[in-house]
Amino acid sequence: MSVLPGSHRELLAHDETYHADNMLTRGQELKIDVSEREVASMALEPGQMSMHNVRLAHGSGPNTTDDRRIGISLQYMPTRTKQLLVDCDFATLVRGTDDYGNFELTPRPRTDFDPVAVEFHQRAAVALRELLCQGPSLRPNEPRRCSRALMMGVGGGLQPLTHATG
Repeated sequence: MSVLPGSHRELLAHDETYHADNMLTRGQELKIDVSEREVASMALEPGQMSMHNVRLAHGSGPNTTDDRRIGISLQYMPTRTKQLLVDCDFATLVRGTDDYGNFELTPRPRTDFDPVAVEFHQRAAVALRELLCQGPSLRPNEPRRCSRALMMGVGGGLQPLTHATG
């Protein structure tokens, strides 16, 4: 993986390409000429991970192995944070209380394969696929109403998120 050191301290413009070869949800690509910036390599061995600020510009080349590449994104935010691209979304409360209700909270599994958690995950997967298939129609300042599946409180963790004031 490569990063642009210090890029988390600025807001870098990007395009949402929705390109089929881009594994990112919206196919985000930086608008800047990366060749004009210092790029640092963060070599990761199999099983290792990187933890960095969500705004740090980072990326990797194509996967040239026969094994899959797995990415996990965890975004911690206060409960006052609100989704701007769709009317609903889901989140996991990791501590404290949710006084705002901007997300449907995912159920905490009580056992392995907890039926309530499994059912919620199935609804979330269906809703995310539905939302991604309509991805190019999502544009900032043009929120779309939730479909029936999304009304059930699932949405796929889209960005951008913002901290509500007040």
